[in-house]
Amino acid sequence: MNESNNDFISIVGQIQNKNIFIVKEFELRPIRFTFAPQKVVALIIHLSKKIFRLRVVRYFFTAITATGVDVFVYFLTYNYVILKNDLPVSNHIIIGAPTIALMISFCFGLVTNFSLTRKFVFTESDLRVRHQLMRYTAVALAALVLNYFLMNFLIREFLWYPTLSRAAAAVCVGVISFMVHKTFSFTIKNEEEVEEQ
Repeated sequence: MNESNNDFISIVGQIQNKNIFIVKEFELRPIRFTFAPQKVVALIIHLSKKIFRLRVVRYFFTAITATGVDVFVYFLTYNYVILKNDLPVSNHIIIGAPTIALMISFCFGLVTNFSLTRKFVFTESDLRVRHQLMRYTAVALAALVLNYFLMNFLIREFLWYPTLSRAAAAVCVGVISFMVHKTFSFTIKNEEEVEEQ
């Protein structure tokens, strides 16, 4: 290689025996090419910590966990506790097995979601726990009703598939629910003090 060719080459990489040689300013120096799994794990942990600092991410993580509990309890209740049998309340009123299982699983999901949200998402709220729980329950019931109506609207008016409608309604109501919980269920009386800390 003559000097005129070196003027046009700023960086050339050549892999040879797990070494990479960089030609820069006419000087060769070897750089070790090694794969460090501990650095990859450290990077993943670092990114996870940054992502989980976001309140919205923590909120949806707790919601997914509570939904898992809700569905699991629904499955157990429907299949093994009430054994798919309807409950006759009177001669004219019968509560269906899916409705009974939904009421029971909703309670478990509500308590799980409230506990996780209070512990991991809205930790700086200064309301009493019973007030938080009452507000949280009111918002959750409103979200359940809103979910139901939005899901039915998407199915009937836009002819969406029920599963897609349920997912879209859950996401929309989840975003609204986060905002309402932030401003109502877990309010902070003195927000300036929390922001300074």
